[in-house]
Amino acid sequence: MWLHDGKLIAENKSWVDTNGIRHPPNWSAVWSDEDKIAAGMEEASDPEKPSGIFYDFSRNEDGSYTSTERDLSLLKTQYIESTKQTANQLLAISDWQVIAKAERDRTIDAAVATYRAAVISACTTIEAAITGAANMAAFQALFDIPVGGNAPVHDWPSTD
Repeated sequence: MWLHDGKLIAENKSWVDTNGIRHPPNWSAVWSDEDKIAAGMEEASDPEKPSGIFYDFSRNEDGSYTSTERDLSLLKTQYIESTKQTANQLLAISDWQVIAKAERDRTIDAAVATYRAAVISACTTIEAAITGAANMAAFQALFDIPVGGNAPVHDWPSTD
């Protein structure tokens, strides 16, 4: 990212320098680094943007971010509801077999029964993990994806 007089200059936008000179919106594409420096700009490392899942944030004039942790109890409520909706969607595909069992005493396929039990178990496990997150760091850890696996908050059984 590039700063001029300590302020972030947005790429692909025209800007006015401290001498009142308006620069074109294509400055970032056509100017070399030397041209940018000659115009009084300085290159700065772009700070990591906070996650919108966990933080409310805004970008400051200097390109840095100001962030505020979101309310953990509200996040937990949202993600428990989302987890229940996901389980409902995964189970809806085979609900007809459960209805056929209840209405006509039709046998539920063994693979379907096993899959449905796995979905219900996963939902219970995910909800418990969300509920058990004592702080934001523990909640964020539920979204970490291990090598060869799924994030704990998204660890659903496969249909295979």
